[in-house]
Amino acid sequence: MSDSVFLVLVVLVFLGLAALWVAALVHRHRSAHPRVRRGADGVERWVVDGGLRLVGGDAPGVSRRWRHGRVVAEPGVLTLRPYLMGLKIVPGTRVSVAVQGVDLTAEVEAGLKDMAGVRPGSRIIPVATTTGATLQLALLSSRTDGFFAALAARPAPAA
Repeated sequence: MSDSVFLVLVVLVFLGLAALWVAALVHRHRSAHPRVRRGADGVERWVVDGGLRLVGGDAPGVSRRWRHGRVVAEPGVLTLRPYLMGLKIVPGTRVSVAVQGVDLTAEVEAGLKDMAGVRPGSRIIPVATTTGATLQLALLSSRTDGFFAALAARPAPAA
């Protein structure tokens, strides 16, 4: 009888480790690949995991500390849906910022000195808002051409 209990425990541990491995693969895939969603109005919304913080000026809802979550890019608007306590299943209050411009030439890679706020190797991109504030956007993904194209696209003027 003790052999069957031991066998059941071994199988349960094996299944738990396999589930953990699959969850890690899914997390790695989702954080490295931006997702594109179309809204009801036909506008492309790019979604990628990242972080946002305030560097200079004033932007409501954005602090000088890194806030991590899902970053959504729409034409002229950057929205952060932060994770509470680092858990993706517990979303925080959304923060939307009207974007004036993104300076991709001033992009830097996060190093060891930034390790307390973002992962080393993340891309840190300065973002200017319409209120005059300067933000930093940290992205893990390297495939963000469409993300910035969607952010830079302006809606057509109303006739």
